[in-house]
Amino acid sequence: MVQAGELMRATLADPVAAGRLLDTGGLLWEAAQKDAAAASEEPHAYLARVTAATLSFRDDVEGDGLRRIAISGATLAALRRLGDNAGKGPQLVTGPRSVGKSLMLEKVATQLKKDKRQMLVFDTRRYSMDLVRGFVGCMAADRDLLKAVVSEAPAPVAATIVDLARYSLAGPPTVTAIAGVPLDDAPRAKLGINQLLDIFIAACQRRGEYPVIVIDEANRLVRDAEDNERTLSLMQYFTRISKQERQASVVLATTDHRILEHLQAMRYNTGHISNIVVVDEVPPAEMKRLLVDTWGCGEHLASTLLQLYGGHVMYAAQGVFDLASAADPASLQGRSALCLMTDAPSRCFTDWTLDKAGVAAAERAAMRKRMREVLRALAVDGFVPLDTPWDDVAVVASIADVGQVIMHGTAAASVPLHAWDACTASGHQPMAVLVPSFHIMRLLIAGAVFPDIRMA
Repeated sequence: MVQAGELMRATLADPVAAGRLLDTGGLLWEAAQKDAAAASEEPHAYLARVTAATLSFRDDVEGDGLRRIAISGATLAALRRLGDNAGKGPQLVTGPRSVGKSLMLEKVATQLKKDKRQMLVFDTRRYSMDLVRGFVGCMAADRDLLKAVVSEAPAPVAATIVDLARYSLAGPPTVTAIAGVPLDDAPRAKLGINQLLDIFIAACQRRGEYPVIVIDEANRLVRDAEDNERTLSLMQYFTRISKQERQASVVLATTDHRILEHLQAMRYNTGHISNIVVVDEVPPAEMKRLLVDTWGCGEHLASTLLQLYGGHVMYAAQGVFDLASAADPASLQGRSALCLMTDAPSRCFTDWTLDKAGVAAAERAAMRKRMREVLRALAVDGFVPLDTPWDDVAVVASIADVGQVIMHGTAAASVPLHAWDACTASGHQPMAVLVPSFHIMRLLIAGAVFPDIRMA
């Protein structure tokens, strides 16, 4: 049995061959046939069993009311430590799209509750930038917490909180009277986000809990902000409660590493960011165990899924489903599971991407040439050393979703250890490195640049 790490190193050792993997028909079917023969099963019966186990993993709800996730032990430990950051300042959780950051944060919130940590996860995709309504909605998910917050607030503010909670609550209202006054007769007061979170913090302290405040997809906090001064004021508030006053931990979760650059442009001192946690795809050895022990794959199918999809659980599951339902499994290609992701390398060269990256028209020919060199390095070496995290090629790669930037001093399994010893194009030690967003992307990049094809 080939070890998972060894298999992945061998897969990527020849970038030309690696670039053909996703376009080679029948790899998954051939692997399934071998496994079925070894188990004395009919191939379709074997696939039906694996598919059922994969569906169960994807859809079953656990005791915490959330779906199951695959996460490395190191990443889980780092996320759990988000609640132990008093006095250090805001933290950042980053990583590529679709690896499950949001679900992981929700999972961690339920675990931290056992340790007397009260984590609120505000999702900007659900509430846009209506922070007050969004955080009240988060509190309303826990009726006991909502009651504690309402009890802590002055009567007019409490009535406003109850009004907002009605949009999120199912069933009867939590509070029907404020200070003995029927809710309908109670006066209302305007409520700001700082005041609301101050009340939440006070309620947690009264309950003997430590508050952890999370803004998911926080890139929208700066990207969609109509009022930079308001965003700057909010970040200064977060810094005060998490650093100077040691009252809470604050976490910004994002897919966009440029959030720090955007905050700097707003005149926020990003030196206050105390910790960066990178949520990567599942490491090879742990992904292999998931495929074999939980999904019930045999050695051949597990190894082939790992070669094609790395530790990206969502796409590996889709590969299983596509194989089980294919009319002609012998011709099925691995890329069938990837949808729009397959166009990502070519998006590095489009005017739309270069517009978003702020590349002037006169500079685009040179940028496209440089991006070809960057993509080649990502395919061959797995990284590109950078003088600055805001390098133009890093911005283009991030917008096109082909790569993610890892800051110096940040632990990330996706960064080869020797990457930090490499020299940048200017001959300096790197302040950051650009890596493929995940294993699948490295295969797609390799397929696009070997042999060289005209992508612009």
